[in-house]
Amino acid sequence: NYDAISRLIEKEFNIKGYGKTTVWRVLKIKETNKEYFEKSSGTYFYSRGWLELGINEEEQRIEKLRKEYMEKFDDEDTVEYLISMEEGMLKNYDCAAYVKWKDSPAQLEDVVKKIAQSKGWRYEDIEGNDSILADLINGNWDNERFLVVEPGYEVAASCDDMIIKANKIETE
Repeated sequence: NYDAISRLIEKEFNIKGYGKTTVWRVLKIKETNKEYFEKSSGTYFYSRGWLELGINEEEQRIEKLRKEYMEKFDDEDTVEYLISMEEGMLKNYDCAAYVKWKDSPAQLEDVVKKIAQSKGWRYEDIEGNDSILADLINGNWDNERFLVVEPGYEVAASCDDMIIKANKIETE
């Protein structure tokens, strides 16, 4: 259950209270997926959680967004502009990838295949790997996949392959 995992991470690592923790950890996405993302930049990823939210049909998703935008902005021109931006983003995709987990229902794979076919995209399935989440929860924080931020340090962009880094906070 995704909510249970979120609550566990919040409780165990106090992720919400950044300033109150003595040591907090930031999960880093790195080389594991870097090669795949570089060769597959036009891939739209579907997961069980996303599909179970019922946002697997483009028309349904757009209608849901339209309602949310109207509640938020109450201006038809603004809403239509935002919807056109949403629809325009999909033009950059050419592949629907389903992230499969051990307990994923087979019918969800079929849903993504149908989505790919309806959009004229190719289909891929990717085996989900929860080892990084397990390592986060179990405290196996190697420097290749995790950034451990000690007291007196803050997270900053690294502008290189590391993505983020810990900088010592300057005190006056």
